[in-house]
Amino acid sequence: MRLTFDMLRAPRGRRRRTRQAPPFVAVALSFLLFLLLPHAVVSAGVQADAVVARTNIVRDAHARPLLRSDDALTIAAQRRAEELASGSYFDHVRPDGAPFSTAVADARYPFERVAENLAVDYLTVTPLMDGWMESASHRQSILNGTYADIGVGVATGIVRGIPTIVTVQLLGRTKPPELRGWVRTTSALGMG
Repeated sequence: MRLTFDMLRAPRGRRRRTRQAPPFVAVALSFLLFLLLPHAVVSAGVQADAVVARTNIVRDAHARPLLRSDDALTIAAQRRAEELASGSYFDHVRPDGAPFSTAVADARYPFERVAENLAVDYLTVTPLMDGWMESASHRQSILNGTYADIGVGVATGIVRGIPTIVTVQLLGRTKPPELRGWVRTTSALGMG
């Protein structure tokens, strides 16, 4: 990263000279910005409730049922956001190789169907949602009428070596109550 700064009092009529800051200054400034800026941006910009509200506005505009905010999905989304922000990776597969849905199961959301939308580096909700809606796969998840619940998590951290904001949106539909806890097994008679 190159960081340049202008000499403060350049005489009139002369070209302003710039000089390159020493590398440790760039690193120190990046670290300070990471410590100060993302936390302020998260609290002032991307908020989970605002993402839920904007998702429902988009769904309503496309004649889809509105989503209910679900505590278990929200816990799973926040865990995933923190996991991504602290793990220097950005993927739907967890660091241990397990699918993202294991975080949903760990939060005790009895899903029949679940989807995950990820975003990085968005500072406010409008561009975040616009970005998801411009992506065919994210748009399909958001507008899928079978989903009934939503959970959103937002975290700051370092992804691929860069300070950033991570947003995770989980969309889900629970299993019918009579199937919760039901595990398919094969019987000794070959049925099941």
